[in-house]
Amino acid sequence: MAGHTVAGRPGGVASAATDVIEDYLDDISRRLPGPRRARNAAIEELRDGLYEALDTHRARGLGDLGAACQAVAESGSAVLVADAYTPVLADLHARRTSQALIATGPFVGLLWLFALVPGEPPTALLVGLPAVGAAVAIGAVAALLALAVTGRAGRWLPAAPQL
Repeated sequence: MAGHTVAGRPGGVASAATDVIEDYLDDISRRLPGPRRARNAAIEELRDGLYEALDTHRARGLGDLGAACQAVAESGSAVLVADAYTPVLADLHARRTSQALIATGPFVGLLWLFALVPGEPPTALLVGLPAVGAAVAIGAVAALLALAVTGRAGRWLPAAPQL
């Protein structure tokens, strides 16, 4: 971005103005769930937009602090902004967790089956306790559904009602 430093802060802006924006972003960041990398990407996107708005308000004649306060006010409360990002970050977290469970689940499951029925085939536990087999099947279906609804197939689903 032209005119911005690596940290995202524009050159020549009063530190009080950057403090207003950075405090606002810190407040939002504390409220966001999900993987750190995704949260950081969301915060960087917000930071970019806030500094663009700050530049716009400065060009219209507002001082640095006034421009920063106006940019933050236009974005809405930290709670509102964090709530808007939460479903997206929660979907991403569910998808990554499902991928990890699908990738590691069969191996870990086999290890448990061997450990719980030593000296017998793993199917002995599944035959002796059908609830274990049902739990494994339900877990696998749940993981696959989580992958489906948080991926491309999820775009076909109707949007859930929002408060």
